[in-house]
Amino acid sequence: MYSLTVFYNNLLMKVLEGEAWALWSSLNFASDLCLWEVYFESHCRVMVDKCHISKEDSSEAGVLMSECRTMLSNNQSFHLDFVRRQANVVHSLARLHPILVFSFIIIFPN
Repeated sequence: MYSLTVFYNNLLMKVLEGEAWALWSSLNFASDLCLWEVYFESHCRVMVDKCHISKEDSSEAGVLMSECRTMLSNNQSFHLDFVRRQANVVHSLARLHPILVFSFIIIFPN
């Protein structure tokens, strides 16, 4: 198995750590804004599965996913789902205009 690494804000991290960090940041952001009924989507099945299963993992990604699991359980209105990359909204937007899509929030009115 190959271990891929990515650069983010001059930090070197493994892909799973990056995905876990992005989810952790998004959960904190939504919590700070007191948002309800928030649906988080990821194309990283490993991360989504590890966030739903309470198995101890002492790696950096595992610690972040454990914190994500705690935040998800404390906020019953937060939902984490796996989506295929082709169905992922971020990837669809990135294909249209890759320079402008860094991160975004979509809020759907009731």
